Amino acid sequence: MISMFFVVHHFRRKMRERDKKQSLLEKELRCASERFEKIFNANTDAILILRLDDGVFLEVNKFGAAMFGWRRKQLLEMTDEKAGIWGSQEDKQRICHDVGIYGAAWDMECLMKTMNGDLFPCSVSASTLDLAGEKCQVLVVRDVSEKHKLRKERDELNAKLMQSSRLATIGTLASGVAHEVNNPLAIMKTALSFVRRKAVEGALAAEVIDFIDEMGSATDRIKKIVQNLRLFAKDEGKSNQPFSVHDAINSTIKFMTGDLNDSAIEVQLDLSAGIDLALGNPDRFIQVLTNVFINARDAMLEYEDRPAGLARKLVVRTENADGGIAVYAGDNGTGMSPDVADKIFDPFFSTKPPGKGTGMGLPISQSFMNDMRGTISIHSTGKDGTVMRLWLPVSMSPSST
Repeated sequence: MISMFFVVHHFRRKMRERDKKQSLLEKELRCASERFEKIFNANTDAILILRLDDGVFLEVNKFGAAMFGWRRKQLLEMTDEKAGIWGSQEDKQRICHDVGIYGAAWDMECLMKTMNGDLFPCSVSASTLDLAGEKCQVLVVRDVSEKHKLRKERDELNAKLMQSSRLATIGTLASGVAHEVNNPLAIMKTALSFVRRKAVEGALAAEVIDFIDEMGSATDRIKKIVQNLRLFAKDEGKSNQPFSVHDAINSTIKFMTGDLNDSAIEVQLDLSAGIDLALGNPDRFIQVLTNVFINARDAMLEYEDRPAGLARKLVVRTENADGGIAVYAGDNGTGMSPDVADKIFDPFFSTKPPGKGTGMGLPISQSFMNDMRGTISIHSTGKDGTVMRLWLPVSMSPSST
């Protein structure tokens, strides 16, 4: 009897210990479940867990339901297809393809769709895992609408800055254009005076035809100058085509002739590149050259301690280098300190007095050269002035310009 009592007592004690352990395990499990739920729902990205074989939602966090405009309980009764979360089947297939090949997909941009049918851009990461013996897919979805909005605003601002720089450069070109237009206008004025005199005398002769032809040629020259200026002012996009670098240099110098003459700057050209046909945008390259030449002019005009008798010189030479065409533009101005040289391609950086420089000429020039798969850099700088180097890839196709 006593033996039976001890057996029962021992059994009850073991049961109490087991119940206590089970209670502790259940408590730990509840705590772990609560921690997981808090972390799961605190994540500001949408987290969607779907059964792999039929696409049924097994779990969705709070932000996931809110992002797509559904209630959590509604989503847990549907498949991803029925909920219509994908903006396009192509996006879904791209993600599934990467998961199938690599085991995961990371930060893939695609369009997702809300309950109301509104599309929004997202960055989606996906992977697979086993839950209670079921193969599942986990989607982590981040709304990047704000990022896209900021990117669009940045692109629009850059476009406005480029156009502003282009229009500012036209002011510098104006004196060169005036010089170019004045010559044919003088020819036309002389010819008209001669024709008028002959008409008054009633002695229109065959030689008048020569003057009329000269007037026609002069008119064509003016028309071409105006067309070139309009092309320069207009943004023609980023399309690249074969063009002559030497022609671009000559055109830029011609446009700036009046300004360079007014600044008492002598231009020396050494266009010795055997192949001068480059692949790029000729209008944008002319703007790059103009910005470089303007900076060279300003550096020479600002050189207050110039030795007596030292003429201002802009030296432009070309050569074939590194499988392309290199243009070197050198001045004998003030030069640059290492600190300034490190910053000249930074947006809005300028050494010019307020109101004289935007600090965008060289950054925009660098952007243009990058678009043409070229480069712009400081070749050398110091007390003897600065040499800028522009490089473009050679084009093997005939020029269309």
